[in-house]
Amino acid sequence: MRLCSVILNYFGADDTIACARQLCSQQVDRICIVDNSADTDQAARLSGAFARETSVQVLETGRNTGFAAGVNYCLRRMHLPDYDAVLVLNNDTVIPDGFIETLARGAHSAGLRIAGPRIQCYPDTARLWSRGAWYNPWFGLITHRPLPGSLFYLSGCCMLIERRVFETIGLFDERFFMYGEDVEFCVRAARAGLSAGVVDEAVLFHKTSASSVNNSCFYEQQVSRAHLLLSQCLFKNNASRALSVCMKVPFLCLRAIVRSLRYGTTNALTALMSALRALTPLHRE
Repeated sequence: MRLCSVILNYFGADDTIACARQLCSQQVDRICIVDNSADTDQAARLSGAFARETSVQVLETGRNTGFAAGVNYCLRRMHLPDYDAVLVLNNDTVIPDGFIETLARGAHSAGLRIAGPRIQCYPDTARLWSRGAWYNPWFGLITHRPLPGSLFYLSGCCMLIERRVFETIGLFDERFFMYGEDVEFCVRAARAGLSAGVVDEAVLFHKTSASSVNNSCFYEQQVSRAHLLLSQCLFKNNASRALSVCMKVPFLCLRAIVRSLRYGTTNALTALMSALRALTPLHRE
């Protein structure tokens, strides 16, 4: 199997370099690093680290495009027919020896078109970070077991995606800046009859991300925005979209109140209000 890996970098050159070097020793034909930093120092460090690695390519977007657009930036510039699959991978991951082979073999055996590994935390490697999850589009609840009406998805932290998936359903939805694009992509694939699942034998380690727990306005707004945008992407008619938003808002308000009390700031509440004000009808062509 010919495989291309896409790794996004946003002011994380140390993690990105370490991650790409781990991939270089495994069965990956091409490694594309997409630099979203728009920073000359970051670009120089990345290019310098792999100046002698012909399999590694550094692409500069010139601005922070976000996750979906960053991955798409690479996919549009690579010759996709040259590869059987694409591995989308977070830069803050630790990749064990033999990981790629185990993931690819498990995906093939199970007939999965999109495959993810079992992801453990790092350095607390005994703690599970993700084994896929279920998203309830009515309430915005994310659970480890399915609830009525929930939809299965794999984390964008690591997704092995067959080329035929992109050929069938297209690229990631760039209306999402960060968070939610993995849910939308997996649901869109499932509705097209393309299966997604976890290969338990393939284990990846994910470093705890400070950005997801620091209660910054940016983080809180992106999470709220993603939940509201998913209401508009996952339903086919305006009535269902509107009902989903109405049912989600109380849960999002409760989440914002809890986080405001936990962190002693109003960032979560302010971000939710901002996301609600920006909400507009969206339609997929």
